[in-house]
This record gives sequence, structure tokens and C-alpha cells, in this order.
Amino acid sequence: MSEPNLIPSLPQTIDPFAPCLPGRYDDYLVSVLRTEQPRDGAGDPGAVVRTDHFRMTERGRRIEVSHWLRPDQLDNDLAGLLADELFAPGWLSGVDIFERVFTGVVRSCMDDPLLAWSTFYGNTLARIRQCWRTPGAANGHGHTISELAPVYAHALQLIPAGQVLDVGSCFGFLPLLIAERPGNTVTASDLSGGTMYLLKAVAAGRGLQVNTLVCDAAGIPVPDRWADTVSVIHLLEHVSPDHGSAVIDEALRVARHQVVVAVPVEPQPVAAYGHIRTFDLRQLGELGDRVGQLHSVHEYHGGWLVLEVG
Repeated sequence: MSEPNLIPSLPQTIDPFAPCLPGRYDDYLVSVLRTEQPRDGAGDPGAVVRTDHFRMTERGRRIEVSHWLRPDQLDNDLAGLLADELFAPGWLSGVDIFERVFTGVVRSCMDDPLLAWSTFYGNTLARIRQCWRTPGAANGHGHTISELAPVYAHALQLIPAGQVLDVGSCFGFLPLLIAERPGNTVTASDLSGGTMYLLKAVAAGRGLQVNTLVCDAAGIPVPDRWADTVSVIHLLEHVSPDHGSAVIDEALRVARHQVVVAVPVEPQPVAAYGHIRTFDLRQLGELGDRVGQLHSVHEYHGGWLVLEVG
């Protein structure tokens, strides 16, 4: 087995989770490294658990997570792999740990941090399009992309030409897809300054114009009626009901024409992804009734609420 490549320190301007991760990864209880895939039947001294893609090993008072993902496998399906293999069984827990391990896997695949993240984005966008061409086709690992690809496609159908503000953008795959279309200008926003810096750098590398804002979705620093459409895609499940209501009120303040909201419909919140509540169509309808705007609710790979702004 070759020597593993330990993760170097991450510049805050490149690491999307930098506000949560000052300094080096090896300052934490859990560290991440890339190694070669263990041979079947090979001894695994110190291993706590070994899955199809990961191995956890005790190193004194620390837990070391190693993986053997290749750069061509580096995409957003990593979220599903981590959730299924390490977090759902209870080997690891907590949103902060999930983000640290996720970032560590991406960063350990390639020496250059921006190249690693650009590869992650490029592979993810290519596999989103693959899912669009062949719905239901397996990507070979994970399931996150195949679940979100139809959500992005439907959002693009609902968002017309014009100026778009996407709130709670996270990695910003939807803003990138919007920016590729003629007739749209797009601004992504998120609490994470590192993620927004990364998105802007990746967009520039792809020849796309994506503006960014670092802010809470309940307090967006733009004037009233600033954007034609405000999209709130898979954000509300991450925040409390009161915070979610404030997000919708703010989106309505900013939108000239419509607000497009999407949420997953799941039996229980997926804690590894930071979900803290669930939705059904009835609850979405009640959210629309509360604000008193003309609205419609429908289901398509989750729940959708479209609010018309008069």
C-alpha cells in the first residue's frame, strides 16, 4: 500500500466550510486522508469499520477516515455515500463532522485545492445532465445527484428569463445552471462566505457570470423588488418554522414577480444533511395561505410552492 496523502492546510478563500474549519484538519478529532483500496481479505489493523468506500481507524484518541475515491468519482454523490455508509449507521454524527469529512475527501483527492473543487463541480454538473438525458440511470455510486437532478430541471422550468436571486445556494449548482441560459442574470446567496467565494471562482473558470452575496436568507441586503424571481430550493427544511417564515417574507419583499420554493418530502429529517423538519403539501399550502399571496402547490420529486407577487 502506498503512503497516504494527508490533507494540507486549507486557505479560507478556497475551502467552502472555512468558517467552521480554522487551521488544519488534523487539529480535529476526525481527520481524513486518501489511500489505496484495501485488498479483499487483507488485514485491517486498528479498523473500527470498513465500508465500500471508507475505513475508520482509531489513532490514539483520534478517528481517521480514509477513502479510495478517484478524481473521476469526485462529485456530489459523496454526500449520499457518507450519509449511507458512515452517518446513518451511527459511526459518525453531526452536521459539522459531516461537512469536515466531506470537505476532507474532496481536498484529499488532488493536491491543488481549486482544481479539486473544480473537478467536483465539473463531475457533478456532467452527471446532472446525464440524469436529465437518462432519467433513473444509476451513476455508479451514491444517489444524491439522481435525486436532485429532476429538482434542478423543474426549477429551471419554473424560473423564467430575467434577474434571479437564489437563496441558501450552498454549492450553487442551480445558479450555475441558470447562468448558462440566455436571458438570465443570477445572484447566489448563502451564509458561508467560503462557499460563495468558491462558487464565484468556479463560475469564472467555466466562463459564467454568477454574482454572490453572503447573508442570511431572512435578511438580504438588496432593495425591495430587486429580482424578478427569488428561488428558495431545499432551504426551509434546514431552518426552524419561525426562521422559515421570515425567509419567505424576505423573498416576497425582494421578488418583483414570483417566489419559487422547493422542499424534500421525507418521512424524517435527514440529520446528516442538516435537516431539522419535514414538509408535506398541506404544510406548503398553509405557508402560502399565511402570506396571503396568490399561490399554487404541487408535487414533483418533492413539494413545490410558487408564490405570485402582485
